[in-house]
Amino acid sequence: MKITERPIPVDPTRVWRTYIGGRILDTVYGREKPRDGEFPESWIASTVKALSPGRESFPEEGLSLVSNSAGIGAVSLKSLIEDDPSAFLGKSHVERFGSDPALLVKLIDSAERLTIQAHPTREDAMRYFNSPFGKSEFWVILGGREIDGQEPYVLFGFKPGITKAKWRSLFEAQDIQGMIDALHKIPVRSGDAMAVPGGVPHAIGPGCFLLEAQEPTDFTLRPERITPKGRELSEEACHLGAGFDAMLEMFDYTTYTPEELRERFIGYCPFNESGEASLSLTVPAMGMPFRVNYHAFAGKGELRSDGSFAVILCLEGEGTLGGIPIGPYSALFVPAGTVNRAVEPSSETNLKLLECLPEAT
Repeated sequence: MKITERPIPVDPTRVWRTYIGGRILDTVYGREKPRDGEFPESWIASTVKALSPGRESFPEEGLSLVSNSAGIGAVSLKSLIEDDPSAFLGKSHVERFGSDPALLVKLIDSAERLTIQAHPTREDAMRYFNSPFGKSEFWVILGGREIDGQEPYVLFGFKPGITKAKWRSLFEAQDIQGMIDALHKIPVRSGDAMAVPGGVPHAIGPGCFLLEAQEPTDFTLRPERITPKGRELSEEACHLGAGFDAMLEMFDYTTYTPEELRERFIGYCPFNESGEASLSLTVPAMGMPFRVNYHAFAGKGELRSDGSFAVILCLEGEGTLGGIPIGPYSALFVPAGTVNRAVEPSSETNLKLLECLPEAT
């Protein structure tokens, strides 16, 4: 069977960031002496290079490698796809996006609050960065931990009364507490799902462990010049070369009440519940250029195809997908041309999967 006709196991891809975390990632990947450090993210089946000013000596950072268990040697998934884009991604996808999967999937484990940030919409990304992709995101909270007595939370969306002029004044004064107070603080728990459209201000708080599906860029706009742990950020790390005026223009100044936020942006994934399930994770404001589905298999089943490729993360249980072994936090890239999509649990625990798909074409 051709490599393009079967699921492909991919290795974890740890990526340096400006914030601290990663202990949970160390634990789920079975590393000795798990600890928090400067690699708090794992990029899954990634063809995206990390954008980290000051780390230009690591030009391939972010690119995922195909696992040795695939039997094709050490090769990046990006190069593999570029050799035969239609077979891996599907003909209709390639007609629209070329050899770009148009999707990036991450695991994030924060031990400190991330800087308040926003990401460009597609329109702003094209205008300021000559990119057809912005960085809209969708989060699925997988768990978390208490940090310094604080339960996991996120900051999200402007409160009523915040205006563009007020936000600029907070930025110019570097009034960090004022910026924090301008956003809603939302406690999160395992199973919460949240849409984060481009432009909406937000910050993942300490102790959050989540899956993030997003557009395939690393564009992050940061109005905080110093991280919560005291790391000073360069101007470029804040505005990515667009300038501070442009950075502030890319924020969405729509304000929300707490009730409006929950009704519009927040949903739920039932992976803590028993029994079989298969559902799309959506919220009213989804409108995302990618899709996330949850599946739980108590017995033999099949992962149906709509002609797209898929990125699969196993959350719980053990078994096989298309004959390829999977277990907790293993990941597979499933080419569009995959023939065998049979799912077979091999343990008493339901086999629980998150399936991330590109925008339908």
